[in-house]
Formats: sequence, structure tokens, C-alpha cells
Amino acid sequence: MSNQLARREITPDLFQLVTSLAPTIHASRMFKGVASAEQAAVIMLKGIELGFPLTASFDLIEMIEGKAALKPQGMMARLHQSKNFDITVKDFPDGCEVWMRRRDTGFEYTAQFTKADAVAAGLASKNTYEKYAPDLYRARAIARCARVAGPDALAGMYLTAELHQEWTDGEIIEGEVLDG
Repeated sequence: MSNQLARREITPDLFQLVTSLAPTIHASRMFKGVASAEQAAVIMLKGIELGFPLTASFDLIEMIEGKAALKPQGMMARLHQSKNFDITVKDFPDGCEVWMRRRDTGFEYTAQFTKADAVAAGLASKNTYEKYAPDLYRARAIARCARVAGPDALAGMYLTAELHQEWTDGEIIEGEVLDG
């Protein structure tokens, strides 16, 4: 069995399908944080490149300041999808440690993200941090480890929390200005 990631080629027909679905998906407001039909199309196209089903892409990818970024679940989905990583995640009271080993090369890496890291990054004073500290630790530790152990699996994408100026629980609500 190949360890290649399942990626689909974006053909003209697939591009046409995505761009025809995007306005409806945006108008439905079914997926939070999709500010335009163009953003909906980009999320679906990036999802196709990453091997995600079209609508599942909205649960795994979000747009932040014009960039497509992986949600923590999307990052783990990519790593598991590759079937090339052994992964151990250990939560502890003030942090998380993640260990990954590549099956193809045997390369191993361990990364942590702790309360001290959150304080140093200015994240520990945020209201959302108070509610979701373990999630922040886990997401950031996974991202740190995956950047070293599996940059190819991430396809150059960042974790959503890495692009946010502050930690959020991953739900970004954007509005639009209506004329008239």
C-alpha cells in the first residue's frame, strides 16, 4: 500500500462544479466564517487538493485574512490520511506533548506547547483561552511537531491558530456590508 496522500487533480469540470456550488454554499450560511462565494470556492479547491470531501472541507479548513488554513482537526486528518505517521498525544495539566514518527524514514520528533508558551505568546490573558486552554495546548503542540516531522503532509498550510492574532475556538464570524 502506498503512503502517498490521496490528492485529487483539479480538472476544468471540477473547477466549474466548485465555482457553481460556491454561491449557494455561501448564501446558505451553513458554514460559519465563509464571507463570500470566492472564499467558499477556495476552501473547496484547497480541500480537493488535500483529499478532503467538498463539504467536509468547510469543517477542516477556514479562511483567515485571505489565507486558507487548517483547523486542528484538518491537520490531524491530513496526518492520519497519509498513513505515514505514528502519533502520540499526551495532555497534561498545563500543556501537551506530541510525538511523531515517520514510517517511511523513521524520523522522530517531539514537541510541546505549555502554559508558559501561551503566556509568552500573549494568549493566556484571552477569555477564550480560559475556556479552552487544553485545546490550545494540543493544537499548537500538534502544529509544532507536524511542521518538523511532516511538512509535506501539511502541504505548506498553517494551523488556524497560528494565523490568528489571538487564540479563538476556531469559529470566526465575518460580516458583510450591504448597500441600501
